[in-house]
Amino acid sequence: LRMAFVVMPSITELRKFYIKNQKEFTFKGSKLILEIIHCKIFTSPFQFYKFLMKLMNFDVTNDGSSVVFIQNISSQEAKDLRENSKKIGSVRNYMPLLNKVFIEFTSIYDADGLGVWYSRLNRGLDHRVFRLKTPQGSATSSRQRRGESTSAHIKDYVA
Repeated sequence: LRMAFVVMPSITELRKFYIKNQKEFTFKGSKLILEIIHCKIFTSPFQFYKFLMKLMNFDVTNDGSSVVFIQNISSQEAKDLRENSKKIGSVRNYMPLLNKVFIEFTSIYDADGLGVWYSRLNRGLDHRVFRLKTPQGSATSSRQRRGESTSAHIKDYVA
């Protein structure tokens, strides 16, 4: 399933855009079906993420503490990150957008593993990595439940 989202500043701007471009919409050779969704402005990346997941009938089961949001990432880096994040922890959902990525892990500790991995990279990246909510309380990562060390898996991915 491939989807594209465009956020317009106002209904008026959307109407102007739609009237001006009434022909078929295409992106990279694929025909697009335009569906207009009117909703309130999102005040946080987590609200935007929850909205997109609701559109795709995907339940967000946490408060954002196991969701990592990365900005300023190239499409190739996002592909590489998809593979590496699978090795770091239990990925529940991976959602790349144009130059952003949302990664939802099954636990807060698996999300921590991604932060540890990024902190150990010794090359300069322009990425901005955010945890959508600071975790509170305690939980057990899937690696800890299996008796594995996150550090042992991370060392393989340090550049």
